[in-house]
Amino acid sequence: KMEAFVYLIADFRARAEYAGISGLMNAILEETGYVRELEEEGTDEAQERIENINELITKITAYEQGAEHPNLDEFLEEVSLVADIDNLDSREDTVVLMTLHAAKGLEFPTVFLTGMEDGTFPSYMSIVADDSAEAIEEERRLCYVGMTRAMRELILTGAQTRMIRGQTQYNKVSRFIREIPMEMLNIGTDDAGGAGIRERVPKPKAGKPERGAFAKAREAFREKAYDFSGTSAQAPGGAPFRSGKEQGLSYAEGDRVRHPKFGEGTVRRIADGGRDYEVTVEFDTAGTRKMFAGFAKLEKIF
Repeated sequence: KMEAFVYLIADFRARAEYAGISGLMNAILEETGYVRELEEEGTDEAQERIENINELITKITAYEQGAEHPNLDEFLEEVSLVADIDNLDSREDTVVLMTLHAAKGLEFPTVFLTGMEDGTFPSYMSIVADDSAEAIEEERRLCYVGMTRAMRELILTGAQTRMIRGQTQYNKVSRFIREIPMEMLNIGTDDAGGAGIRERVPKPKAGKPERGAFAKAREAFREKAYDFSGTSAQAPGGAPFRSGKEQGLSYAEGDRVRHPKFGEGTVRRIADGGRDYEVTVEFDTAGTRKMFAGFAKLEKIF
């Protein structure tokens, strides 16, 4: 019975890739026979459950018609949060934590957007996707939604280092912040008292900045705001972090390599990820993995 259940879930996952949310829902109801069992039960409780299912199907249809790129994760997120948002009392003096999708249509005096780093927002998956430009543009629109929720004050924060899936990552400030005109930003120093971004970015002159000066300021912000090539940023173990670009790669696409954890595999793709190379490796036993060269510690076999 357990094996049959596993195959059933695997089948649903496969269908979700091409059938859409409504198609997946219909397949689940058909394969499980859940509605038929409720109809045979014939109780008031069973009828109420059938009505709930019909309402869910209606919401799925409405979502697919209204969303530009409908997907299951986004739909489930909206469904799970709708009750909380409906019960929100704007008169209460509270802090409300929500996703950007749930914030659509709402406004708040002060808004915080956190995790504003390349690799977090926009996400790493969007940056390395085959349709990267389209994926990033979708997240850019979502960022705009979050920014325009603020009535008086918008605060954008990011981290120089962040622990993700057990690895310390050193990310540049989000490209969405870098795209904001410099004169619109009030950039502060970090709480640790270190060299904040303000000291590393030339302040624009009063009034409209010259095109040349403005371009240089943007470039300084882009390249130096989160520069981790020096001794201030350290890789796990205390040694100064050096990216794959700084170290140079000993392997190329098609080479066989060894990873300390995932074992041996073949390099399928090496892409420019900005500060570092993004390496895609098809491992013999661990599947296909994407990683930054500086952290991967790949050793060429042949």
